[in-house]
Amino acid sequence: MKKIIFLLTIVTILFASCSKNEHVYSIPKDAALTVSIDPASLLSKMGASNDLQHIENALLQQTPSEHQELVKKLLQDPTYCGLKLDQRIYNGVVIKNEYEIYNVLALAVNDKEQLKSLLLELDNSVNIETFNDSYVMTP
Repeated sequence: MKKIIFLLTIVTILFASCSKNEHVYSIPKDAALTVSIDPASLLSKMGASNDLQHIENALLQQTPSEHQELVKKLLQDPTYCGLKLDQRIYNGVVIKNEYEIYNVLALAVNDKEQLKSLLLELDNSVNIETFNDSYVMTP
């Protein structure tokens, strides 16, 4: 049986600080798969605070100890991440061939420097470059 190895060569995240949902245009036209997530709608559908508390506890249990305080801070104040959480999040997957698969995540940003600082706090080895009005992040 032939083994197909999918090599994720580049994970790219574009951070567009644009008006409502224009960041969707960051997703390449040749994306094989595109997903749209509405965070505000998801939170409103979650309902009771007991459900939220359960999710928070599960998230904290899976978080490495060195990031526990940061996750608690984000759970208390989600705007700390620098994202516009009232706007949709878009994810696109581009498949060039069986060895080249690109993932593009497009998020509306409220505070670019806060987001960059947060990402570097989580992983200081990540490479973040400026491209036009966006950040491009590669491993």
